[in-house]
Amino acid sequence: MGKEIGSVGTIRKELDGKACPVCGWEKYQLVLRSDARPEGGALFARCSRCHKPRDFAADLLKIKAS
Repeated sequence: MGKEIGSVGTIRKELDGKACPVCGWEKYQLVLRSDARPEGGALFARCSRCHKPRDFAADLLKIKAS
């Protein structure tokens, strides 16, 4: 089967986290976005109330280091 090009949607999972700096909500959705370019994909968290994205790469690096 060939590589599918185009929008394939998002994968979301709600989880607890630090308070959102915009609205103070503590629930987040994980969103996985893919792109046709190899470097174009992204995994990020966004507030499940106001949908403000939050970069958590630094948090993942801390987990990996421990």
